Amino acid sequence: LLEAHGHTVFQAADGPQALVKLEQRPVDLALLDFAMPGMNGAEVAERALAIRPDLKLLFITGFADSGALDRVLEGRVTVLKKPISAADLARTIEEMLR
Repeated sequence: LLEAHGHTVFQAADGPQALVKLEQRPVDLALLDFAMPGMNGAEVAERALAIRPDLKLLFITGFADSGALDRVLEGRVTVLKKPISAADLARTIEEMLR
């Protein structure tokens, strides 16, 4: 979906791998889930922002308490609750990248 909308996509199997890729490549937006192998999404997001303070963060999650993410990351995240449509995802990413 993201590539079809003209975005370059880098995938990572877990949080630590995502952080390595983030250090190696220019990235405008990170798309995360809260429940991830190796580290939870909030931990990955905190470390990612330490590497790239201007990084935009989008969580797609079924995690019920998005307020917990907001408290940890001080309002620096956008959260979409599962299930979401492809159109909502594409629209949110476009808005965040403007």
